[in-house]
Amino acid sequence: MPPVFLLMGLIDVWIPKEKIQKWLGKGSGLKGVLLSIGLGTLPTGPLYVAFPMAATLIKKDASIFNIALFLGSWGALKIPQLMLEASFLGVEFTILRFVLTLVALIIIGLIMEVMLKSEVKESLKENNV
Repeated sequence: MPPVFLLMGLIDVWIPKEKIQKWLGKGSGLKGVLLSIGLGTLPTGPLYVAFPMAATLIKKDASIFNIALFLGSWGALKIPQLMLEASFLGVEFTILRFVLTLVALIIIGLIMEVMLKSEVKESLKENNV
């Protein structure tokens, strides 16, 4: 866990808020979606490591939709997991599960964006984040 906190501190200092808004904010479009999914599929660590990263991204005005995609991808679409799944269950099954999971994550992200937009902002203001 200490390396995660170190990484979060470095991201907080090294990556300005404007860059996060541009890459993962509301106007990021397809680029933000692909970046969120890419950041979520690459790591091999447990999901609890992703939550401090998501909190830092929310603090820097990343969209709820992209955060949901990031967390969902981290939990269900990791590349090492997909390779192991393909070797045991077959490539066709793995591709089908990947596509269906990705569609479900996009739907969940859209729902979360609509439902949580104001609540997250109010919570951040109350906690002086």
